[in-house]
Amino acid sequence: MAERRGHARFLTEQPPYSIVNRAVETAVLPTAQRYNLGVLS
Repeated sequence: MAERRGHARFLTEQPPYSIVNRAVETAVLPTAQRYNLGVLS
């Protein structure tokens, strides 16, 4: 819908995240930041 109306698309990533498994902090977050993606935890 955004593209049809000439707006930017939302770009987000929703990785599994927990206090025990924090691999997302070293694997996903730097990549999301590099490509200006939002992250939903």
